[in-house]
Amino acid sequence: MKSNAFIGVILVLPYAGLVIAQPAPSNDIPKWSGNLSLGYLSTSGNTEKTTATGGLDLTRQDPTWRDHFKLNAIYSRDSGKTTASRYQGSYQRDFKISGESRYLFGRTTALKDQFSGYNYVLTASAGYGFRAWHKALNYSKQDAHLDLEVGPGYRYARIKPEDVDSSGDSHESNATARTAAKFLFPLSATAKFTQNLEATFTLSGQHNIEGQSETALVANVMDSLALKLSYSVYYVENPPDAKKPTDTQTEISLLYQI
Repeated sequence: MKSNAFIGVILVLPYAGLVIAQPAPSNDIPKWSGNLSLGYLSTSGNTEKTTATGGLDLTRQDPTWRDHFKLNAIYSRDSGKTTASRYQGSYQRDFKISGESRYLFGRTTALKDQFSGYNYVLTASAGYGFRAWHKALNYSKQDAHLDLEVGPGYRYARIKPEDVDSSGDSHESNATARTAAKFLFPLSATAKFTQNLEATFTLSGQHNIEGQSETALVANVMDSLALKLSYSVYYVENPPDAKKPTDTQTEISLLYQI
């Protein structure tokens, strides 16, 4: 029963920061943008290894609201054994106070990583975001920019039975503070560099810091197809049962851009 209550809080909390009267309907048609990514590697012979990655990154915008949906997955087997299995999804809704410059947001995320020591981790946050820097570039339709976000939140994690420590606690629940930075810089009309950083700090219970970073280069190949080279870092300061605090992932994938 307690777990259900915690999960209910996780689902409701992000929208606490968006208790704002719904504006009058707009005649502007919402715009969709984003991409679908796929990556696959298979080897046979002396080494039997299969790795598959996939992702969905979609944004829906109108003059007042912005919705961002994101899914990422990686699965790998080596000599018949699973060596990586990570699935993460997030949904964020922004209420634009001043165009792209200032906004309020509500955000939920879910993570399941077979080798992290947790069955799953749910987080929620709400807060304020703003465009700290931007620059128009004559060779690109996109402007270079840096967006920053900050706000309070909540985290609930279910620990795997085999990774429960001597205290016997099978879950972690904490009030948190979240910060994030999203940087984009077009390198040319067909290529761009992105850097996304996110950190969550616990404000109650055991002190902990969780963070993730993605550094990426994206280059158009033809029409709606592009190649993406990315390097991701996932960090947990105090993981369960002496798990390693840092995981990294290097990926080359094919994007279909909307």
